Amino acid sequence: MKHILPGLLLPLMLVLQPTAALALAGGPALSLQLSPSTVGVNGQFTATVQLNTNSYQVSAVELHLTFPAAQLQALSVTKGSFLSSVLTAGTVGSGTASITLGSGTTPVSGSGPIAIITFKALAGGSPSIGFAGTTAIAATGNTANVVGTMTPVTVTISGTQSPTSSPVGSVGQASRVSTGPMESTLVALLVGTIITLLYVGYAGSDSFRRREVEDIAKQERDRPTDLNR
Repeated sequence: MKHILPGLLLPLMLVLQPTAALALAGGPALSLQLSPSTVGVNGQFTATVQLNTNSYQVSAVELHLTFPAAQLQALSVTKGSFLSSVLTAGTVGSGTASITLGSGTTPVSGSGPIAIITFKALAGGSPSIGFAGTTAIAATGNTANVVGTMTPVTVTISGTQSPTSSPVGSVGQASRVSTGPMESTLVALLVGTIITLLYVGYAGSDSFRRREVEDIAKQERDRPTDLNR
């Protein structure tokens, strides 16, 4: 048959697929493109799987991606525009994402996006997203897996948020000036000393002594007379 029928393609691929794919020199190449390539924790990004058929006419691709589950979570897998049909719906798991795609009744040649995986960043670091050895490519005129190079990609995840700067002289700027216990004690001693010196100076003045004499005289005048004496 010149073309592989979509209904028979998936069983045929499962029979022909080895337990671990061996890169075929000059075979169809798979690679990944990130958008964006740097995200923060809890941020999302996409990884687009690109297929370059080289000299082959590709009829189907069975993708299996791997990544560290502690740092990345795959949210969804959808079909790209280069292959026309979905033979097995995309699935995601802990550290894995898979989908099987077909070209319909006409094999394709050239290059283009075949799948898009949406990820969520879970922890900071530089995790790698790559292709599992069970990834397979079927091509017209070949009875074996013809997958060539499979190039992984690394995403950068920032584990901390950028600090927010405050303008000079703002409340936020002033709040960062701390006063320690020693500084507070020195200020209290200085204020107490100033108050004491001011009082001593006032107590030795003529006005203070006159005020004392007037207070004593007033107390004598206001003292009640003992009528029974």
